[in-house]
Amino acid sequence: MKKKENSKQESELLAYIGGFPELTWFIAMGAVEFVSRPVLGAFLNKIDVKNLMELRVFGEDREIKAVRGALGEEFQIRDSADYDDTAAYPDIKSAPAFHYLDIDRQASGESSAGTGFVTVQATGGGPYGIPEGRPVKIELLNYFRPDKKTGFWLPFDFRIVAFCSKEGTRCHL
Repeated sequence: MKKKENSKQESELLAYIGGFPELTWFIAMGAVEFVSRPVLGAFLNKIDVKNLMELRVFGEDREIKAVRGALGEEFQIRDSADYDDTAAYPDIKSAPAFHYLDIDRQASGESSAGTGFVTVQATGGGPYGIPEGRPVKIELLNYFRPDKKTGFWLPFDFRIVAFCSKEGTRCHL
């Protein structure tokens, strides 16, 4: 099975991502910074694309992932909606998972009034944004396929679904 992927140059990436209005949050991991914000033109357009390594733009039903192996290379694009095509991908299964966010409660809490997010501090790193409402978990959807040699189902990809409360209730993005 081969994943459907396409590629984008640095100059094409943000315009491509802007074509998915149902995606409401992004996480950008770069060579020099980590950014997590609501998808608003003002925030999305501030991404340092030249130093960007991975960008995940997501909503509850879909995620677009752009990733590259080195600065200067094209981004490989993966659309999680492709995995929903069971005719094209009959051997892919999915399962939800929840992971606690790394939040230093003593050093966090800077609100960005009217933007829909709060800046929090990681215990072992820098600041990042989460939706207002103080979520403590992130919901993922893990994708599995059988190993050709052993038949064991192995994870090969995941997508971000939502930020959640301690009880697992999704925070509105």
